[in-house]
Amino acid sequence: MKYLSSIYRYPIKSSMAISLQESVVQKRGLEFDRLWCLFDENEQALTAREYPQILDIEAKVSGEELQISYLDKTVGRIPLAMSPAESKSVKVFNYDTEGVSVSSTINEWFTELLGINCQLLFQHDVFERQVLEKHGGAAGDVVGYADQCPILLTTEASLDDLSRRMKRPIMMNRFRPNLVLSGIDAWDEDNWQLIRIGDCEFKVNQPCIRCVLTTIDPVTKEKDPDTEPLRTMNSFRKGPQGGVVFGMHITPVNSGVVKLDDPFEVLK
Repeated sequence: MKYLSSIYRYPIKSSMAISLQESVVQKRGLEFDRLWCLFDENEQALTAREYPQILDIEAKVSGEELQISYLDKTVGRIPLAMSPAESKSVKVFNYDTEGVSVSSTINEWFTELLGINCQLLFQHDVFERQVLEKHGGAAGDVVGYADQCPILLTTEASLDDLSRRMKRPIMMNRFRPNLVLSGIDAWDEDNWQLIRIGDCEFKVNQPCIRCVLTTIDPVTKEKDPDTEPLRTMNSFRKGPQGGVVFGMHITPVNSGVVKLDDPFEVLK
């Protein structure tokens, strides 16, 4: 049986994975996924690549608020609904978008944690950041503060195959997926163009080029001394445009809800 085995969201970009039983799927991806992001004083996004402390930030949706904690201590709560009136232009790497500052108090706390002037911004749904054509985007495809596309999909079989090639097995949390599939042959995802999970259809945009963040253990924050898994992937998972790839970027075709154990099928 081919089915959905895990669902994760990361409300603040680079923050701790929140495991879900089900999730609403919207045009920007999973509901509340990467709609908040930290930015420096030059309006550039901050990620765990440079600041691994962000991996210990837990952001949970509770009622009408986002509850933010660090190492099990509550940092603060911010409303899920915010006005776009005080927006500013920012960049996720080289990609332009907008954001609204959520709390001066929380900004001060993050500034102290990271040792750099920064602020937490929210991407209101009036700010439609387009998925670029070079990343498989079409008219109407939008994304929150994710790197390139709304959702990252991985499969357990591909992870198992990768682990068998390494000295030590690796956990899926290194790759920070949103959706994980079971019952799939390893690397079958390379051939998909259109898929269905439950009642939701998704366009498969492109393979995900992996970065140095995969070499950092999200629990210990230690960097792998052998630069794994990038080292092993470089031997057999080189991407068509360079780099190494694991997982697929996908974009919702329709809104709906996905649940654990939902059936999966390839449409094209």
